[in-house]
Amino acid sequence: MTRARNATGAAPALALALLAATTMGGAAGCGPEVVVREAAFKKAAPASVAILPFQLVDDDAGPRADLKAAALREAFHRRFSSLAYLHLESEETDKRLRRAGLLDPKKLAGATPAELGKRLEVDAILRGEVLSLANLSGGVVYRQSISARLTLADARTGETLVAIEHTEADTGGVLVGSGQLVDAIRDTVDNSSDVGFVRLAERFAESAVRAFPPPPAPARVVPPRIDSVEVRAPAGRTLRAGDEIEVRVRATPGGAAFFDVGRDLAEVPLFEEAPGSYRGAYRVAHGDRAAGPVSVHVSDRFGATARSVPPGGELTIDARPPGAPQHLAATAAAAGEGGVRLEWAAGAGTKAAGWRIYTIDGHGAPALVAEVKGGETRARVPPAAAGARLLAVAGVDERGAVGPLSFVEINPGKTIAKGGTSR
Repeated sequence: MTRARNATGAAPALALALLAATTMGGAAGCGPEVVVREAAFKKAAPASVAILPFQLVDDDAGPRADLKAAALREAFHRRFSSLAYLHLESEETDKRLRRAGLLDPKKLAGATPAELGKRLEVDAILRGEVLSLANLSGGVVYRQSISARLTLADARTGETLVAIEHTEADTGGVLVGSGQLVDAIRDTVDNSSDVGFVRLAERFAESAVRAFPPPPAPARVVPPRIDSVEVRAPAGRTLRAGDEIEVRVRATPGGAAFFDVGRDLAEVPLFEEAPGSYRGAYRVAHGDRAAGPVSVHVSDRFGATARSVPPGGELTIDARPPGAPQHLAATAAAAGEGGVRLEWAAGAGTKAAGWRIYTIDGHGAPALVAEVKGGETRARVPPAAAGARLLAVAGVDERGAVGPLSFVEINPGKTIAKGGTSR
């Protein structure tokens, strides 16, 4: 096979050579070469499969070849999920390989199917070897191709059960006088780019999976079991910043578990402290807002998921700080008092437990000059602070979270200040 690397500014001869190999362009490549060892395949009866990271065999595959190999693996994985095998998600496979110290390509290549099967807890191992990645363009002519070999091995004996080798290619360009020069140039750019590679990878995966034999017997899916859920949280009130939600679950061991609160607080992890015993906690942070039932999800390594919503598990979280004060205005204080009087109205959102008043210096930095407790929405600013050209007021909740500021400008010589501006 002739391997072609990325090229820019290709010579006219290159374009003519490519053009001679095509008409108006299109897909190229025969069907996959498939070898199935029927007797061994039926005897092994693989039901669960792990698809390993695809390895590059082509040392001259061009830039970003590793990323392209990973994209090809994901394209194949998506198509392979249509077959009746139990298969590990790529993320789960890589996590287990990393934990075993086998994610490095050299270590992975040297690992036996038996070792991998034990680490990944599957019946069969599928390796992908990328033999060639070609991407050649000359003027308005392009050729991009993928060649790869896929091997399914029995994780117990190491025997090869299925071997598939396939090349998928796109070759095309423009014929002089076709009247479609602009469209052809656009198609050339698209198909010789990363976008074109993704399309080609999807076609490769479709062809390879279509050639792949289904399992001798469809795998039996048994979802995890959730036996009990216990939710511990402050009862009878809206949860604020600093409150904690704790969830304890008894379920099938070895799963990945999470809990949600409504739709807004999602996938809080539950950790398996002992076989089948999961626990997780979430401390409400400033700004959180969620409402709804607590729901628990437990998934096995193949993605089969059980869900449980315990009765009486409705929670409301509102840790937003008070909204910006509205209608902020300043007037001169009464004779003999000095300073300035401020008045405002409570903003939307969480009820304020008090208010803080700031002066704003010429650099925009605030300095606290007064505090107001409770529901009072007026205050007198002392004369020293009243000399500032800009004042601001913010609400504060019972946990000390400060909301956004509203600003008012002090206009010397006028009774009423120009105010109500929020930032």
